[in-house]
Amino acid sequence: HAQCMVSRCAALGKDMAQYVAGWVIATERNFLDVKAFNQDRMWNEQTRERFMYRPLDSVTVGVIGLGDIGGKIAEAMSVLGCRVVGFKRTVTETASAHVQLITDDLPAVLAQSDYIVNVLPSTPATHNLLSGPVLEHCQCKSPVLINLGRGNVIDDASLLRALDRRLLSAAILDVFATEPLPPASPLWAHPHVTITPHVGALSHPHVVAATFAANTQRIARGKQPVPLVNAERGY
Repeated sequence: HAQCMVSRCAALGKDMAQYVAGWVIATERNFLDVKAFNQDRMWNEQTRERFMYRPLDSVTVGVIGLGDIGGKIAEAMSVLGCRVVGFKRTVTETASAHVQLITDDLPAVLAQSDYIVNVLPSTPATHNLLSGPVLEHCQCKSPVLINLGRGNVIDDASLLRALDRRLLSAAILDVFATEPLPPASPLWAHPHVTITPHVGALSHPHVVAATFAANTQRIARGKQPVPLVNAERGY
């Protein structure tokens, strides 16, 4: 019998979109400062300024990896009012209902993004894609990097250098080249790094079972399961 590999992207995309939306809103609205405000017990015009925010329709989210998961993230951020641009290696259309610009020009996406959301898989083509001088293109907007894809898309030295030079204003990291992240990693102590333990999207048994059941029915009807993994590309 022929064998095929099926990706879990369809099941994970919604949860990853929620992760991104949650962090973008929390960052824009300064929700992480609320506890300190409560402890200070000082309500005046000066403290209210800590919670001033820009409307989301003035925020551009750049999605690096505009596949199934990236598409879910783009849709969620577009619904919230953000402008969405996307990087994709193979461009078949230059825009969509939720993405204002789809391009294979990575520097162009980096230059106009307030948030860079990486959801690329780990392949030889994506390894260290954001390492080195490419982040110089972020200097205009100093975006927040949200990494949900794979940790080896950027090496730690490049990330820390970009943060210290304010090419990136912050990094929200859910994936790492080495997991669990070693206690000695300088990422833990950096003031502009937020770390979560690879929980951007969990594999809930009932969701996996539903996907398996749906694909079993597709195969019984003579159709291919979805979404299929392209073995040559690695995703």
